[in-house]
Amino acid sequence: MIAEIRATIDEVLTPGRLSSAVVACAGFLRPAEAVGPQPAARVVDLDHPADPDHPADPDRPADPDRRADPATPAASPGVVEGIALILRTPADLRRVAEPASRLPSARRLVVHVVEAPEWWHLRTPGEGGFAVRALDSLRLARHGETGWIAEMHFHAAVPPAGVLASMAGPLRPGSAGAPGPAEPDDRPGAPAARTGGPAARPARVRERPVRPVRPVDELSVNPVGFLGGPELGTADLLRRGGRWEAVLDGAPVVVFPEPSGRVTEVEVARLRPLRAVRVDWTAQGGRPPRGAGRADAGPGLPDGHGGHGLADGHGGHGLADGHGGHGLAGESEGHGLADLVVALAAAGVPLLVSRIPAEVRPVLGEDLALLLESATPELLADDLRREEHSVGLRRRALLAHGRRARASRPRISVLLATRRPEMVGFAFSQIARQRLVDAEVVLAAHGFSAADALRGVPGAGPYPVTAVEADAAVPFGEVLNRAVSRAGGDYLAKWDDDDWYGPHHLADMHLARVYTGAEVTGTSAELFYLEELDTTVRHRWACETWEDFVSGGTIFMPRDTFEAVGGFRPVARTVDGQFLEAVRRAGGRIYQTHGLGFLIRRGRPDRHTWQEGTDWFLEQAVERWEGFRPPATVTG
Repeated sequence: MIAEIRATIDEVLTPGRLSSAVVACAGFLRPAEAVGPQPAARVVDLDHPADPDHPADPDRPADPDRRADPATPAASPGVVEGIALILRTPADLRRVAEPASRLPSARRLVVHVVEAPEWWHLRTPGEGGFAVRALDSLRLARHGETGWIAEMHFHAAVPPAGVLASMAGPLRPGSAGAPGPAEPDDRPGAPAARTGGPAARPARVRERPVRPVRPVDELSVNPVGFLGGPELGTADLLRRGGRWEAVLDGAPVVVFPEPSGRVTEVEVARLRPLRAVRVDWTAQGGRPPRGAGRADAGPGLPDGHGGHGLADGHGGHGLADGHGGHGLAGESEGHGLADLVVALAAAGVPLLVSRIPAEVRPVLGEDLALLLESATPELLADDLRREEHSVGLRRRALLAHGRRARASRPRISVLLATRRPEMVGFAFSQIARQRLVDAEVVLAAHGFSAADALRGVPGAGPYPVTAVEADAAVPFGEVLNRAVSRAGGDYLAKWDDDDWYGPHHLADMHLARVYTGAEVTGTSAELFYLEELDTTVRHRWACETWEDFVSGGTIFMPRDTFEAVGGFRPVARTVDGQFLEAVRRAGGRIYQTHGLGFLIRRGRPDRHTWQEGTDWFLEQAVERWEGFRPPATVTG
């Protein structure tokens, strides 16, 4: 790693014999050791950009005129010839935009992300803006065994902060707003809890408060890359040598990079081949100290950061970017363990947790604590049950502790276009079960009277219904477009009239949008009920991954994606495929989340656009059950 880092620095400093240069780094405990001596450049530790107690190069003599140094945050940004940004992980790239705004402008910029999971890639600078217009050349490539590098040359000096922000990806995909309740109401249609205003109930003052866990940055720590068929056994989470380690057969699989056990996508990727991680709470000293937080501090501030820090992520008990007082040296090991367990749960890492102390339970959230304790080795030995448990963990942890997922509930318009009036009641019954969202239903009656179909149907539970009609000759794609024209939600969800959906289907589609920023999210076609054989089968597809296609009955998108590609094509068949192709051609990304909340009803082949016979579905099955056997993620 050190050799790769120093080779990167040489690309900035040596080729042009630059008279002025800056080496800025983030994510390293000892930056000076990583970058080596740099007599011709100013070394800046972006984790502590203005802290004289944390110099990046402790051997460099103090500068009596430090404020005049253009790389010093307190000074005018100034201009240098080149900057090398050395970032340990993609998570470090995401969080350095604000500290990087204090760096000088430069005509040469090299960004080196040293460790990244296999599925991640470094983005090119975003469209528009002065930096892109000033770009003369760009080289983007993998670097070393696990890293990425981008070398940029500009015909005018540009500030690095905007370039970094565009390369890191969207800062706030999905919903944004005030954090919701730490324990969301799980009833269908239940309103979101109020977090402020004159009617809000004041926070209860605890005599002996415990600070909240560190909020999870779900753009870095999330279920992406989950493996349904793990190759390795169960590792133990242990405290050794002042750091947390996941240990399998006596050898560390992962060593978390600092005393607090801060988690990034790099550590999560290394845990993916494990069947589970075992945590014996009290054996690891996992009791947080009491009185560590303010008595009136709630679970989070309206800007999405926890009540333990200031709005800009500095000060207080810790930094919102993951550095600071949460479990750093000098705090209880219990702080780091609570943060670590929540982060792993948010990533969907299956956990075997025992003996959670009573005082930790309200910090985790009682629902999450119960779910953590419910797993057994026997349950996690079965791949399907293991994935079901992972889905529950990630949902509960992200909704309770994610910086963005805690935001107010998404407003979703469910698009139900059907030719079969007899299926409207069944479809409504599936929509009525949806939880943790605010939804409406737009019924597009294709070739029949909506009023007649709705007569005697109890409705879609708590969700309002709007009806639109279209003649039978109108192409199906145009029928969907008419439904969208009557929709009022921020998100659009396509819905099949005869399939089964789990009660968290819509919430999980939106959650995938939040932690990926994908223009379209959906699921694979994984579960089938074969009516003619009265048999349920499961196919094995990749999940939690970027794909070119998702099952049409699960297409979920923000409204602006629909508008950007001009809506559905006005054709009678292949509507879903043509829409997804349009998204890809427009540069949009399609993400396939887990497939356990969607069960497809398969009747006679002549009733479906998918013409495969029953034998094919049996041949592709990795699991098979007699009768109608939906998994727990569908039944709820």
